[in-house]
Amino acid sequence: METVTMTVNGKSVTAEKGQQLLAFLRGQDIHIPALCYHSDFKAEENCRLCLVEVNGKVVTSCSVRIKEGMIVQTDTEEIKELRRVNTELLLANYCGDKNILEKTLLGEIARKAGASDKTGFSSRKKTQEPFNFENIVTYDLTKCIDCRNCIKACQSQSVCAVTVKDYGYNEHIAKQTNRSCVYCGQCLTHCPSGAISINTAMYDEVKSLLVKKQDKPVMVAQVAPAVRAAIGEAFGLPYGTIATEQLTESLKKLGFDFVFDTSVAADLKTIEEAKELVERLQKKKDIPMFTSCCPGWVRYMQVYFPKLLPLLTTVYSPQIMMGGLIKTYWAKNKGIPKENIHVVSIMPCVAKKWEAQQPHNTIDGVKRVDTVITTAEIAQMMKEKGIDINSLKGIPMDSPLGKPTGAGVLFGASGGVMIAALRSAVFLLTGKNPELADFEEIKKLDGYKTMVVNTPLRPLSVAVIDGLGNVGKIMTSLSEFDYIEIMACRGGCIGGGGQPVPVNDEIRKKRAQSLFQIDTNSSIRFAHDNPDIKTLYKEFLTDEKIIHSICHNK
Repeated sequence: METVTMTVNGKSVTAEKGQQLLAFLRGQDIHIPALCYHSDFKAEENCRLCLVEVNGKVVTSCSVRIKEGMIVQTDTEEIKELRRVNTELLLANYCGDKNILEKTLLGEIARKAGASDKTGFSSRKKTQEPFNFENIVTYDLTKCIDCRNCIKACQSQSVCAVTVKDYGYNEHIAKQTNRSCVYCGQCLTHCPSGAISINTAMYDEVKSLLVKKQDKPVMVAQVAPAVRAAIGEAFGLPYGTIATEQLTESLKKLGFDFVFDTSVAADLKTIEEAKELVERLQKKKDIPMFTSCCPGWVRYMQVYFPKLLPLLTTVYSPQIMMGGLIKTYWAKNKGIPKENIHVVSIMPCVAKKWEAQQPHNTIDGVKRVDTVITTAEIAQMMKEKGIDINSLKGIPMDSPLGKPTGAGVLFGASGGVMIAALRSAVFLLTGKNPELADFEEIKKLDGYKTMVVNTPLRPLSVAVIDGLGNVGKIMTSLSEFDYIEIMACRGGCIGGGGQPVPVNDEIRKKRAQSLFQIDTNSSIRFAHDNPDIKTLYKEFLTDEKIIHSICHNK
C-alpha cells in the first residue's frame, strides 16, 4: 500500500494513495453528508451533498481519489452554504409525510445542514402514483428524491425490476414490466428518504393480535439466527452485539406467549439436507444440489432459472420447518389445536413474507407460518411500546425448541449452511464426527467462494455465493460442483433487507463474526448432536412419511 501526505482542515495527515476521499474523511470522523453514496455502489455524484474544497476548488468528495499534496477543506462557510442549498433542493423534491422524513437519512442531513423547511414544492412528485410488488415492497414516489440507489441495488442483484422512465421534468422511478421482483429488500436498505417500504398488513395484524383481549390465539414467535446479531443496533448497541435473551424478554413483554429459536430448525434442516446430499452423490443424480434456505434465491431461481429447480434441495427452509414443528409436535405436546396457534417469524428478510404465504407451505391445510415481521419492524414495535433492550437482563428462549447448536446459528451468515451441512455429511458417511473444520475460506465476505472438501466418499467441490449478482459467475460451470449455497443478500441473512440500517461491509462483517463466535464458543457444534433434535426423531419423526411431511417439499 502506497501512502501519501495531504492536508485536511489545516492538519497534515497520511492516507492511502488512490483511496476515495469521502471514505477517508469519514474514517477520520469528519462528518461529510451524502445521500446517493453507498460503499456498495460506484459513486455517481447524484445528490451533490458531499462537497469539499480540494486545492481551492469545490468538488464532490465521492468522485475524488487521494493524491500527494492535496489540500482539503471540509467546513468552509462556502461549503456549508452550498450543502444547505443543495439539501433544500432535495427537500423540495420530497412530498411525503414530514414526520416520516424526520426518521430518514435525508431528514438527519437536513437538520445538520440547517436547511429550512422546503418540502413539498414539486408538483410533479405530488401527482405520481405509488407502485408495489405483490403488496410486499411498496414505492411511494412522493418521497423519492431521484438518488437512484434503488436502481443500483436492483441492478447489483441482476434483477433490474425497477428502472427510470421518461425524461427531464417527467423522469421517475418505475417498474420494469418484463422483470420480476424477488423481494430481497436491498432497495429498501439503500433508500435514504423512506420512499421504499414494506406493506404493513402483517405488522398491523400482529399488533392487533397481541393486544386482543378475547378469543386470542396462542402467540408464538420464532427468531432467526441473524436477528440476534442486529436487533441491538436499533437501540444504539455496537454493530454485531448479540442480544438473544434481551430480545426474548422484549417479545414476552410485547405479549408473545412463547418464543422459539429458528436455529433449532436449522439444525434439523442440516441433518435432512446432509442426508439428501449424500443420497444424491451416491446415486449421481441431480448434482449439484442447491440450498433452499433463502427465499430470495428460491424466488430468483423460479423466475429466472426454472429449468434448474430439480437441483434445489427438497428440504424446507428453517422458518417453514419450525412453523410445521410448532403446529404439530409442540402443539400436540401442549394440547393446543394448531388452528389456535399464530406463528410469527421474526426474520432479517423481506422475502420470508413471500415464502410464508406460498400455498404449499401449509400442513394439514393450515399455514405453517402465519405472519412475518422483520428485524427493523420488531424494533419499531418495541419502541412504540417503550421497550428498550438496554434496560433488560434477558431470559432464555422456551424449551424444547429453543436450544440450537453452533451449527444452527451459523445459518445467519454466508457460508454457514455449507459449513453445518458438510460437518453432518461427513458424520453420515463415517459414523464419526470429523475433526472440526471451520472452513475459514468459506467465511470470507467475498461474494463468490469455492473450495474442495475431502470426504470419505470423494473430494467434493463446493461453492458459496452471496449477492444474486454473483449467481451468473457459476452458471456456465455448474457441472464442476457438487453442492452450492446461495444467499440473495451480501453477507447472507446478516445483510438481509429486513435488518436495521445503515448496512455496509464493515457492519456485515461484525454481525457475521458474532455468529461465527457463537459457534466457536458452543459446547455442541454438530447439528446431529443436538439433544432436542435427537428427542424429536425419537418421539415424533419416527418414520419417513412423517419426516417428509415436516421437512420436505416433495
